[in-house]
Amino acid sequence: MLLGIDLTPTTLLDFILAFALWIVIWTPVVALLEYIAHRWIMHKANHLLDPDLSQLRAHGKHHQGANHFDLVDVPLKNCFRLTAPFILGVLAWGWFVGPVSSIVAPLLALLTWCFVYAYLWNRMHRAIHDLEKNWFRRSGPIFRFFMNHHLQHHARARVNYGTVFPWTDYVFGTNASRNFSPSRSVTRSPIEGVNVETATPSPSDPGLLVRWAIRLSELSPTLKKLLWQRWYQHIAGYQEADWKFMNYGYSDEQSGQDPVELQPTDEEDRFAIQLYHRVASATNLDGLDVLEVGCGRGGGASFVRRYHGVKQMTGVDFSKKAVRFCLDRHQVDGLSFVHGDAEALPFADQSFDAVINVESSHCYRSMPAFLEQVNRVLRPGGYFLFADLRASYDCERLHQQLRESGLAILERENITDHVLEALQRDSKRKLALIENSISPRLLHTFLEFAGVEGSKVYRSFRDGELVYERYLLRKTLE
Repeated sequence: MLLGIDLTPTTLLDFILAFALWIVIWTPVVALLEYIAHRWIMHKANHLLDPDLSQLRAHGKHHQGANHFDLVDVPLKNCFRLTAPFILGVLAWGWFVGPVSSIVAPLLALLTWCFVYAYLWNRMHRAIHDLEKNWFRRSGPIFRFFMNHHLQHHARARVNYGTVFPWTDYVFGTNASRNFSPSRSVTRSPIEGVNVETATPSPSDPGLLVRWAIRLSELSPTLKKLLWQRWYQHIAGYQEADWKFMNYGYSDEQSGQDPVELQPTDEEDRFAIQLYHRVASATNLDGLDVLEVGCGRGGGASFVRRYHGVKQMTGVDFSKKAVRFCLDRHQVDGLSFVHGDAEALPFADQSFDAVINVESSHCYRSMPAFLEQVNRVLRPGGYFLFADLRASYDCERLHQQLRESGLAILERENITDHVLEALQRDSKRKLALIENSISPRLLHTFLEFAGVEGSKVYRSFRDGELVYERYLLRKTLE
């Protein structure tokens, strides 16, 4: 009797129906056991369920790249061990409650699940790790879905514990979405959880926040601006003190030029700083009043103030949360932050000698409106130092907008290769920072936003779909 239903079979047909029903009943139990075993036995030191930690060590070797059968397969005896409490419970029911015939179907169904699960895990796991070209590997999109889900777990060991039953990760909030499948081997310790060595994520289409928002400008610039405002308001709420920059960075090591000398406390942000240094070095800012529009988390404004001899550095951002973060995090003489809109700057005419804008303008509703504001707040002879990304088809429109701004274009440089090199060299650090700070539900979005190596952003730069340009412009003398 279960939920008022008599499950004791009286005929062969009744037995078959009861067996099928118990198969269904045991399915979520087996799925839960898989999740528990993978998360709390194979990835944690659990002396109660794994006394000698043999399962933990074996799984650790597998995560380090060892893929032979002894490490990939799940022994059938382990399935029996996990289901043993339920088997004993069914037997106790038959002994103390009876009749004994009532436990045949549930017991046989549970034992069947042990065999079926071991078979499915081993076939799927072998196929995913290219040890066996079996029927599962030939299942097309089904195989690709399960492979993508499982390899995400190898890239980031704290997500995607379900292998045969991936839906358990959605239930327990450990699903990392359908976004990344490592294209190179992953060497990671499941015990430490954050030691990424060579994970190269490769996101699937569609899902590129940057390109999506840029293309929305063709449909509705107002909607594009609203979406970016909501997104930046969200990420501005993260109070990670070490997260001071949000740009893609710049690397010039292949050119052989000497890197900028940084203080030890700035070294971890070298690539992001080098982008600001490249932009700010286009002209001498010593002793000038400088405005950064779209200052984000304030790292760039702080760097320019401290390293480029600026008299007074002001950062403006439309996110009040970001401005509060900047005021708390960057307490530097001659550095201030205010809330404001790039298309309606809260400053008087001719207030600044230079305006800096780095990787921000692609979020604006109207580039001409922003350029009009830049022209307004610049003093005669003042400089506009600009760098940002655009879709390749949109670069000439940007150039035309700058030409029509009333500012003279002094320099134009395509720095895509330098940005791409920085993304590659800084990818491991970003992966570790994001993984330690962000919920698994948002990993895909943040990894895309950060442009880690293998992401769609990264590949778009590599393939020429996205272009990163730097400009130096000057307001005419009156």
